[in-house]
Amino acid sequence: YGAAKLGVHALTQSLAEELKATSVTVNAVLPSIIDTPQNRKDMPDADPAAWVEPKDLAAVILFLASPASRAMTGALMLARSVLYVPASRASAVEKARGLEADVVILDLEDAVGPDDKDAAREAAIEALTAGGFRPATVGVRLNGSATPWGAEDLTAAAEARLDLIVVPKVETPAALAPIKAAMPDAAVWAMIETPAALFAVDAIAATLTDRPGSALMLGSNDLSAALGCDPGPDRAPLHWAMSAVVAAARAHDLLAIDAVFNAPNAAKADAGGSTARA
Repeated sequence: YGAAKLGVHALTQSLAEELKATSVTVNAVLPSIIDTPQNRKDMPDADPAAWVEPKDLAAVILFLASPASRAMTGALMLARSVLYVPASRASAVEKARGLEADVVILDLEDAVGPDDKDAAREAAIEALTAGGFRPATVGVRLNGSATPWGAEDLTAAAEARLDLIVVPKVETPAALAPIKAAMPDAAVWAMIETPAALFAVDAIAATLTDRPGSALMLGSNDLSAALGCDPGPDRAPLHWAMSAVVAAARAHDLLAIDAVFNAPNAAKADAGGSTARA
């Protein structure tokens, strides 16, 4: 089985190299176990909560077949982990090039201080232009449109023709209109981080159905602060919000991305991970 997967890997990259001068792209999707009736029958003692749902797999394939993936060839697509990296830290960006996260997000927002915003924007675009990232998908999280840096972030991202944009603190469908207009081919991940966003989450999701690879992402840190709650190791106070985000994403065939996880120890990581899978 391992040899067969290595063969697929080699074939994908070989074909991509041979066809790179054409308009043909070659990528492979490598899910883990797919949640099908037959697999459940064959593995009755396994935990299907950790398996890949066919809808999620289809969303990745649809993205690869869309114009938004035009810059990707020779990639082995997985959709399990997302790594945020401060774009202002050159050493962190360089390290991320070789890590095995499925998606890397170069962060211009929370991970970057006000004095470093402009430099971080330039560094992110330079890093994406240079390429060389092992993860198949690399995107950028913008600063919010209401901040002093949001407009310049969007302009830079549009000029660079990025494939993936993460938009923070989306509260209404209208907030995504300028993003979609500036970047007509990019996948958009809308972050649900406020109580107002939760009441509009279905309408927000509906505006992204025309963008393959788009997603709703829960922003649990900001949401917890806005609600005045301590999520705790199992994030119990946020279960209802997590369910709302997943339900809206599924209703509109989007990806549902869990929140960043702050885990100082293995026990907490295990508790949070089990909740996310559930």
